[in-house]
Amino acid sequence: MCPLTRRNLLIGGSGLFLFSCGDSESYTAAKDYYPVTSRYIFHWGKNSSIVIDKNATNATYSLGGSVNELSWFETGVNAWANTLNEIGISVSFSTSSPDVKVYWLNSTQMLAKAGNSYVLGQATTEKEIYMLKGQDQTATTAVATHEFGHMLGIWSHSFDSNDLMYPYLNSTSLSNRDKRTLVDFLYELSPDFDFHDVAGPLVHSSTGVSIPHYVSSLTTNGCQIHTSTG
Repeated sequence: MCPLTRRNLLIGGSGLFLFSCGDSESYTAAKDYYPVTSRYIFHWGKNSSIVIDKNATNATYSLGGSVNELSWFETGVNAWANTLNEIGISVSFSTSSPDVKVYWLNSTQMLAKAGNSYVLGQATTEKEIYMLKGQDQTATTAVATHEFGHMLGIWSHSFDSNDLMYPYLNSTSLSNRDKRTLVDFLYELSPDFDFHDVAGPLVHSSTGVSIPHYVSSLTTNGCQIHTSTG
């Protein structure tokens, strides 16, 4: 069996991950992880801003987060702040014209929304994040950091358990590789979809092909990325 390498990880037309042996830099020494997304590239572009409504409500999800939960969520998101500053992206929190909306769900609502009562947080390319109410500070902060990482465009996971973007929450803080993946790799690529322009169904600007939205569901048994059936 060959060691996993950055250069050897490819994405097949079906979206399956393929890899082969070679002499390129070993994964464990890499500063970023491949593939950074399952197929299409999403991100917000350099030198931009992201406005988050951290306590959005609507007719379906009207609970809202507690004062502590909102503070912990903001701390989790701001873990990316210094890294985002490197590429000129600022994050702010406001209910006025938000780019991202955050909804707080109890376990019954999360089961209805995600189809799984073990979901701790969920992010979608529809620019929505769903957080489970009632978690402690450590869990809420870590889930927020992980799911916001997906919202920034990392629609995949690290293979290293030391990274916060590993599919299991073995770490509660961003690693250097998490940060470099975003800055040195993902945001050096031209996106298929700029999140600022995403509204409603996804239609590829070049091909005209309709694409289902991506969803990440972080559960007590790990995080899975899939396409929306809604």
